[in-house]
Amino acid sequence: MKPSVLILLTTIAFATNLFADEPRKLQINAPQDWPGEQITLPPSFAKAMQWKGVELIRFAPGMFDPQSESFFSYVIAFQIEQQKPVTQQVLQREFLAYYRGLASAVGKPKKADLDVSQFGLKLKEAKSTRPGATAYTGEMQWVEPFRTLKAQTLLLEADVWNNEKEKRTYVFILVSPNKKDSEIWKQMRGIRRDFFANQPAK
Repeated sequence: MKPSVLILLTTIAFATNLFADEPRKLQINAPQDWPGEQITLPPSFAKAMQWKGVELIRFAPGMFDPQSESFFSYVIAFQIEQQKPVTQQVLQREFLAYYRGLASAVGKPKKADLDVSQFGLKLKEAKSTRPGATAYTGEMQWVEPFRTLKAQTLLLEADVWNNEKEKRTYVFILVSPNKKDSEIWKQMRGIRRDFFANQPAK
């Protein structure tokens, strides 16, 4: 084999492996009136988080309106740069760091006296609708810092799975203080189904 051909084949093989491991761009298909943002992990407001990667969030239309039926309701996708198992204990640690940091950052300019150490999260394993994923349901007890500065219970549904080809871990979360049989939960679960359908199995 001529040296030039060998070099060409080696380059092609390297490029193939490189692109095979490249993580896909996060995308959440939600209605147009669901605004969103993408940030790098750990967020500037929650540096205690140990996850590194990307967070993509989409807010329900009434996210910041306490009178709305979709107040503080949103979906989040985390793309994490790790292959270590994201266990229930890890979720507990990272979620608490996230919400404690968020409340502190938002409440500080308002001179709100928030004892974030009192925030609590209860998680339990559930049945996932996505093959290969582990699911959890939970309740976050915290103080909503954006509008009310009052105690709030957030209900959560989280699915966790690994993508071995990309060498990434994904966590998809639904969050709302509303009852699980409310319309906002139906909408969020529809967004989750679409997200799952557009994610590879491995």
